[in-house]
Amino acid sequence: MLAYHYSKGEDLDKTEEYMIKAGEEALSSSASREAIGYYREALDLYLKKYGETANPEKLAMLEKNIAIALSNKGEMEEALDYFDRVLSRWGISPPKSKIFILLKFLFDLFIVILNLYFPSRKAKKVPTQKDKEIFYLSHKKDETLVALNPMRQFTEGIGTTKRILMFDFKEIHRWYYTLLSASGAFSYSGLSFGLSNKILEYGKPFIDKNNSRELFSLKVFSIIHNVFSGKWEKIQEYDDSLIEANLRVGEFFNVTMYIFFFTLAKIYQGKLNEVYPLLEKLSEIADDYEFENAKVWQLILELQMFIQYRKLDEVQKSIEKWESLYKMGADVNTIEFLGYKAELPILLKDYNGVEETFRRIKEISKKQVVIPPMAKEPFLWSRFSFDISLLEESILSNKKSNFSKYSKQASKSCKKLLLNSNKFQVRRTGTLNMVVRYYWLISKQNKAVSFWEKAIEEGERLEQRPDLARTYMEIGKRFLEEKSKFKELNGISAKEYLEKARGMFQEMDLQWDLDELDKITAPL
Repeated sequence: MLAYHYSKGEDLDKTEEYMIKAGEEALSSSASREAIGYYREALDLYLKKYGETANPEKLAMLEKNIAIALSNKGEMEEALDYFDRVLSRWGISPPKSKIFILLKFLFDLFIVILNLYFPSRKAKKVPTQKDKEIFYLSHKKDETLVALNPMRQFTEGIGTTKRILMFDFKEIHRWYYTLLSASGAFSYSGLSFGLSNKILEYGKPFIDKNNSRELFSLKVFSIIHNVFSGKWEKIQEYDDSLIEANLRVGEFFNVTMYIFFFTLAKIYQGKLNEVYPLLEKLSEIADDYEFENAKVWQLILELQMFIQYRKLDEVQKSIEKWESLYKMGADVNTIEFLGYKAELPILLKDYNGVEETFRRIKEISKKQVVIPPMAKEPFLWSRFSFDISLLEESILSNKKSNFSKYSKQASKSCKKLLLNSNKFQVRRTGTLNMVVRYYWLISKQNKAVSFWEKAIEEGERLEQRPDLARTYMEIGKRFLEEKSKFKELNGISAKEYLEKARGMFQEMDLQWDLDELDKITAPL
C-alpha cells in the first residue's frame, strides 16, 4: 500500500500521515496487527528519509503508537521496549544503579505516604499536554511490567504516583487508573494492604459515578485489594454491563484483570456455575480483540480450577496446552505455571520429575529481583506438599534418618508458605489444613488442633468450601487414628466431620475427594 502511494510521487510526509491515520482507524476498532503494520511502515519510511536528522518528537509519536498497539494486543515484551524509548526521549528514564533505584524509590514512597495522609491545601500544578502524554504512557508501560518485571513495575509505578499527586490530577487523562493502580501495586507486591486501601479511599471521592471507565477502574483495583487481603465478603457482584462498556472503549487489560480475579475467588469458593461462563468470556476477548493476555490468564485459571477440583486428566491436558503455546520465559507467569505443574505428580503420588520442575523454577526465579506472592504461591504450596509426603513416607517406612531430614525441610517450607498466605489468601484454608498435617505428623497434636480451628474459621469466613470440606475430612481421618489424643473438636466427633465432608463433596461433585473419603471410611 505504501509503495503504491510513494511510487506515484506523493510526498513522504503525506504518506506517513496517511499511514498513521489508517493505523489509528485500525487501532480504534481492535488491537489489530494491521495497526501495528501501518505504524511500523511509517516509522521505517521516516527513518530512511531523515536518518540522524529525524525529529525526536515525530519519532516519539510514531514509537508511541507502535507501543500502544503492541500493548493492546498483549505483546508486552516488545511493547515495553517502545515505551522505554518514547519516555526516554521525553526525559523520563529510571536510574540504572541499584543504589539510586532504591534511594529514588524510598524518596518517592515517602512523598506518596505524606500526600495520602497529610494532603496539601496548596493549589496543584496544572499539567501541560506533554505531562498528560507522559502519564498516559507511564501507566500503559506499567501494564507491560506486571508479568515481565514486577519489581520494576512497583518502583516505577510509585514514582508515577508521586508525580501525579503533585498535579491537579483531575486534569490528566485516565488519572483514575494511574492513581488507583498504586493500590494494586501495594496489594500485588504484598508490601502493605493498609496503603493499598488508603489509596482507594483517597481516590474514591474523585470518581465520577457516571463515567464507566472511572467507575470500573475503582472496581478493578478494589477487587485486587479484596482478593489478596482476604476481604472476600467485600467483593461486589459481577457487572456485565460495565464490562461490556469498557470493552467497547478498548479497556482490554482492565477487563481481563477484573475477570481473572473475580473468577479466581469463585474457583476457590466452589462456585463452578459462575466460573465456566467467565472462562468463556476470557476466550472471547482473546479471539475477538486479539488480546493474548486474556488467553494466558484463562489457561492459568483453568489449571487452578482443575487442580482445585482434582480433575487430574484435565490438569495434564492444560499443562500440555500451555507448553505447546508458550515458551518458558523468565516472567512470573512461567514461575506460576511451573508451580502448578509440580502439583500434579504430588497428587498422583508419582514424584518423577518434581525435583526437576523445582530446579527450573529456582533457575528462572534468579532472573527476577522480586517474585509477587501470587506467582510464588504454587511453588511454595507444591514444595511443602512434597516435603510432607516424603515425611509421611519416612514415618510409614520407619526410617529415622529420613524423618529428621524431611522434618527439617518441611519446617522451612511450612514457614514460607504460611508467610506467603498472609499476602495472598486464595488457598488460605488449604494452607492452614496442610500445616495441620505437618504438625500432626511430628506429633504436635495440640498445635495441629489450634491450626484446625483457624482453618475452619478462615474457610467459613472466605467461603472456601472445597478446602473447608478437605479440612473436615482431615480432622475425621486423624482423630480416628489410634495415637490421637482427641476424639472431637468443637463438640463434633470424627465420624460427624467425615459426614460433613461427604455432604459438601457430593454437593460440589468432587469425585476424587469422595474416593479418598471412601478409603478412610471403608474400615469403619
